Amino acid sequence: MKDYDRRIKKYEMATQLLIYEGQMLWTILSAFLVTNTLLLGFVGQMVSNLKPLTFLSNWPCFIAGILGFLLMIPWTGTFLRNSDYYHFRMEQAKEAEPEEYQLLRNRGELFAEGNRVVVNNKGIRIGHFACILRNKRAVYFLLGIFYVLYMFIIVTFGPWWCNK
Repeated sequence: MKDYDRRIKKYEMATQLLIYEGQMLWTILSAFLVTNTLLLGFVGQMVSNLKPLTFLSNWPCFIAGILGFLLMIPWTGTFLRNSDYYHFRMEQAKEAEPEEYQLLRNRGELFAEGNRVVVNNKGIRIGHFACILRNKRAVYFLLGIFYVLYMFIIVTFGPWWCNK
């Protein structure tokens, strides 16, 4: 009985670490998302009176674009690092999970991969679009959009354009 209790305790600790890593991942993602959104809001406010939007030198927007692009580097790095930690903790939790649970391993993995699993005598599966656009892919897409927006701002408002 003591061996079983030790296994359960190990599984509980592994799932707590998994929860912690998941919370850290989304907390960091949210903090950078808010920061970048505010920075883009500043740029949007600066250019809201430009009609039509043309290529012209605008130092505040140019500097904001560079700052935003530079902020993307630690955002990407911390996301990748914390995402790897999360996946590491997931594998640890799967390894520690008692065979009869089938919460993370077996049915949990099958469900995450888009396969049909039976729970409570009901067959369920994750949606096709949700399976394709997993959280990590969605964040990569979001990061890519921010990188492109900042590059657009840098190119559009750089000091190389002549103002008339």
